[in-house]
Amino acid sequence: MAATSPEATVENFEKIINQMRDVISSRVIINERGAIDEIHVLAGSGRSPKQIVRDIESAFVAHFDVKIDHKKISIAQLGESEERLIGGVRVMLNSVGYDVTRVMGEARVKLEFQGQEALGTAKGANSRLNRLRLVAQATLNAVEEYFHHNCVFTLEDVREVALGQVTGIVVAVCLVTPVNEQVLIGAVLAGENTQESVAKATLDAMNRQFLSLSNGVSD
Repeated sequence: MAATSPEATVENFEKIINQMRDVISSRVIINERGAIDEIHVLAGSGRSPKQIVRDIESAFVAHFDVKIDHKKISIAQLGESEERLIGGVRVMLNSVGYDVTRVMGEARVKLEFQGQEALGTAKGANSRLNRLRLVAQATLNAVEEYFHHNCVFTLEDVREVALGQVTGIVVAVCLVTPVNEQVLIGAVLAGENTQESVAKATLDAMNRQFLSLSNGVSD
């Protein structure tokens, strides 16, 4: 639905969202017809994504007379816990390792899915940005191992993002299944160990899809 109010601009959309409790930043994408295609929100962990989505839907109707399809709203939440529930499945980040041999690096990420361990590795050039990418890819490889390679994740991007006085790690991955493909976004506050933060953000990206994937895992 295209916005008709003169106040219905991208700048005002984002201003309203950014004023909401627990929201850190937002990005609104509109199409050539002026209709909202996507809303991406980076938020803290104090409120559930459903609560934030409902607030956005209500605020847009009240302020701009615009109805938003909740499927167009993506919420990425910052989190700090080593152990987390992802889609109802308990996942533990056991360890993150990184070795350097001359100009090459190798990342190793060990995850535990409700008592079952999975190890992912990734090798490549030992550049600063690629170190982050290798850790993210190793995390994805560990998840693929747990799911017996019934799904494939492609790493889209890894970024360190300045958020006021703090730094966040944002990871984008593409989930490819026999049915479709979907881009997923995850984010956490950057901790003292940047590589661990990258692994956590990568896991966070899979939050919404984890349960449906887990249903296809056989014992």
